[in-house]
Amino acid sequence: MPNTSYRTGTILALTAGFWAATAAVFGKFGAGDVIKAEGYMQIVLRVGCIGGLLICNAVMVNFFTKALRMSAPAAATALSAASNFFVTAVYGMAIFGEHLPLQWWLGALLIAGGVACLAMDNPENQTPTPAPQ
Repeated sequence: MPNTSYRTGTILALTAGFWAATAAVFGKFGAGDVIKAEGYMQIVLRVGCIGGLLICNAVMVNFFTKALRMSAPAAATALSAASNFFVTAVYGMAIFGEHLPLQWWLGALLIAGGVACLAMDNPENQTPTPAPQ
């Protein structure tokens, strides 16, 4: 059973992925053709979205660096990337009306299974391998 620090690191890594996906949405609005306003309103909205992107990235880096300290770096990286992947899919469907086929979801489940295996691999429960002499 993972200890509290390792569980906290897992939650922090998942949260970092959420913030990374949210930053990407702000980036799409700020730099893409999604905003249909004109004139000063378009500039204000784009600047606001770029500001949201920067804030979300700063929050994401904060959560990710804490996750790296509290869990295995490989697990933190994989969990953060996986949660970013899934949250981006949800944002794509909810905000941009994207359709994801069954094949995508099956592949995503395989990725989630691999990430779960990494996340359960708590380095504190392992016996260290002695260095060769």
